[in-house]
Amino acid sequence: MQLQLGRSITFFSRHQSDGGAVFSAVETATVSKDHVSGVTESRKIETLASARDVSVLCKEGRLKEALGMLRLMIQQGTRVYSDVFRGLLQECARLRALEEGRQVHDAILKCGIQPNRYLENTLLSMYAKCGSLADAKRVFDGIRDRNIISWTAMIEAFVAEGQNLEAYNCFEMMKQAGLKPDKVTFVSLLNAITNPKLLPNGQKVHAEIVEAGLELEPRVGTSLVGMYSKCGDVPKAREIFDRLPGKNVVTWTLLIAGYAQQGQIVVAYELLEKMQREGVQPNKITYASILQGCTSPAALEQGKKVHEYIIQSGYDKNLWVVNALITMYCKCGKLEEARKLFDGLPYQDVVSWTAMVTGYAQQGFHDEAIDLFQKMQQQGIKPDKMTFTSVLTACSSPALLEQGKKFHQQLVRTGYHLDVYLQSALVSMYAKCGSMEDAQQVFDQMSERNVVAWTAMITGCAQHGRCREALEYFEQMKKEGIKPDKVTFTSVLSACTHVGLVEEGRKHFRSMFVDYGISPMGEHYSCFVDLLGRAGRLEEAENVILSMPFKPGASVWGALLSACRVHSDVERGERAAENVLKLDPADAGAYVALSNIYAAAGRYEDAEKVRQVMDNRAVVKEPGQSWIEVNGKVHVFHVEDKSHPQTEEIYTELDRITEQIKKVGYVPDTSFVLHDMDELQKERLLCSHSERLAISYGLISTPPGTPIRIVKNLRVCGDCHNATKLISKVVGREIVARDAHRFHHFVDGVCSCGDYW
Repeated sequence: MQLQLGRSITFFSRHQSDGGAVFSAVETATVSKDHVSGVTESRKIETLASARDVSVLCKEGRLKEALGMLRLMIQQGTRVYSDVFRGLLQECARLRALEEGRQVHDAILKCGIQPNRYLENTLLSMYAKCGSLADAKRVFDGIRDRNIISWTAMIEAFVAEGQNLEAYNCFEMMKQAGLKPDKVTFVSLLNAITNPKLLPNGQKVHAEIVEAGLELEPRVGTSLVGMYSKCGDVPKAREIFDRLPGKNVVTWTLLIAGYAQQGQIVVAYELLEKMQREGVQPNKITYASILQGCTSPAALEQGKKVHEYIIQSGYDKNLWVVNALITMYCKCGKLEEARKLFDGLPYQDVVSWTAMVTGYAQQGFHDEAIDLFQKMQQQGIKPDKMTFTSVLTACSSPALLEQGKKFHQQLVRTGYHLDVYLQSALVSMYAKCGSMEDAQQVFDQMSERNVVAWTAMITGCAQHGRCREALEYFEQMKKEGIKPDKVTFTSVLSACTHVGLVEEGRKHFRSMFVDYGISPMGEHYSCFVDLLGRAGRLEEAENVILSMPFKPGASVWGALLSACRVHSDVERGERAAENVLKLDPADAGAYVALSNIYAAAGRYEDAEKVRQVMDNRAVVKEPGQSWIEVNGKVHVFHVEDKSHPQTEEIYTELDRITEQIKKVGYVPDTSFVLHDMDELQKERLLCSHSERLAISYGLISTPPGTPIRIVKNLRVCGDCHNATKLISKVVGREIVARDAHRFHHFVDGVCSCGDYW
């Protein structure tokens, strides 16, 4: 039908094809001035049809096609009403489609839509849900007549960005503006209160909720349970939970998660059973939440029971839940079960790979962690920040320094943003690999340092005998306003221990609680007892243990036992060993320490009796071994080891270097051989300790002048320590040795530990 009006109007309709919705011209009309009324009517029909199509497409989740229809409407000059834009913005918010939401915002501006509160609130809510705080702020600042919906959306925007204190401040400003919060506002705000530091704020909000009569409203009550659980006040969460009517799966899950996070896994499991008896079925979040509390071998039994429930419910096919199971088994020390689940997955995502890499790294299976990390990349899975953090942990040994450097280079080469957590992992990795120079370089380059970064540097300095530096870093950290945590204090106490700063250590031990409200835990008492014990204050160390506010663990008594061995206190050593073995009858170290105390006192019969008890109880002492990496390969040595292909060359070098150090004053100290044998046998045994074999291999296998880095799984003996000092002097090379307690840097006849270890 050809009509004249100087321009064409095209009508569009939507039909289905194999490719989805396709828009096509079905009618073109050229209209004359005589038919103006007809055109006006046609435009009304056209506008209604297009708006309806956009609405339908949004409801069907076909956002891109809806945006295409919007563009066509604008191009043909069709008036678009604000309801159309609101529908599009709501769909963008639902899909978290930020870029598409910005396109709609641009279209609103181009169309000259007059601002109205409904559209502005919808726009604000879209930016809040899509996580664009900057955009949300701009929209919020431009709203003249803000209502409760506007303020609530702004609170949600702060929460989405993790700016929880700002969310609370926004809530306070809203009240100052004369607006009264509703249940949606309270729920949004409670989502911001997620850690103990914000608990006082949460308690104030709770009081306002009670005053508003909303405490037992299902959504508000559930959010209160979640808030108290996340802030660590599980008893209060339980109190509200018990009074709350109509509890749903979310309510149960939040309380279960609270108990699990507090380590009360038995109570969490009882709740899991109870919710099912009351007809509420757990979902994948419930199962994942309780599994997160199974973080030690002691929780393995409950973890296995949860696994059985998961199988019965059919969630064992859910990737998210299986990943949580893999993590649980890894943390409980059951790597075989974790690997079986991992291998049984039809598809492993980055979370699956990271969980398994982390498990191997944390359990000390460094080679397996590194191999798996490399395999995931071969299969096209890109590692994320957590994966890199875990594999860097796996490289935390002098034997793996070069591998750790390669991963560092990969991070830089692939353009990863080295945030404070990755940089902290690098500092820790380099320090544990024995390269404080590299650790220092990474630390100095950090633009932001949090408590994790400072603690990594303090720990590294303490482990390397740079204890004064460690304490200086601690003071600098406090001056910069960073509050130390319990891990920081463990490292600070360790630094004091390594150089015998008893009064300094006592000051920091007291400061934990007095200045920072941190109650000393088992590891802090172990460090403090070790500090006193090494300094020879054995009676005071024992009194500290006896006055502890909770039952001392095996590690605390073990610290006293080690001190008794060093200072030859037989009677006190017997008491310490008895307490260790009551708590852990399979602790081989306690038997060996007590046997050595007896042997050093010349009580060989008693020493032999202790070893017989070990045999009768099938307790096996970990054999001493040392290892060294040369050209990417790790070589392991045991005492008197002759299994290496280059054994002859190694022992020839060992004999040569032993003769050299004897010329500069080395005399074997056979008192360190706690066996009843003649002096010649003792000397021969000393000279073939595993660390000396590793050093000898390093001397014949690495370029002259380069550092030799070795690791020993046990504490280095005093005679080997003296010998290594002299070896570093006669060969003119630095020798870095990591034993079970710390690093020793031997340079020109001097050790970084100052002979205090």
